[in-house]
Amino acid sequence: VIVVVVTDEVEAGRLHVIHAPERLYPRREEVGRQMKFGDPPVRQWWRAKQNLDYAFLMWYAAGLSDFYMQLEDDVQVVPGFMRKVREFLRDRVFGKPWVMVSF
Repeated sequence: VIVVVVTDEVEAGRLHVIHAPERLYPRREEVGRQMKFGDPPVRQWWRAKQNLDYAFLMWYAAGLSDFYMQLEDDVQVVPGFMRKVREFLRDRVFGKPWVMVSF
């Protein structure tokens, strides 16, 4: 269904739809045996899954580009956002050793 809606983006290689295998994730009963950060077990499982999702996504994206940007699903960018990101990278990051840049 997704591919039908955005066929041009998929065919052009601008959109990749991926799905991590279920075996990557811990079973719910394996998570939450001890309270962490005061979170209930379901929240701990969600956080563990989210961390694995990010790791899988970075693994997948590693060979696609020189750079990778992670935006949360609730982020709303303002006009000029990418220009500011590029300026920040040019002025403070490029030419220096770095692994991750956080905004």
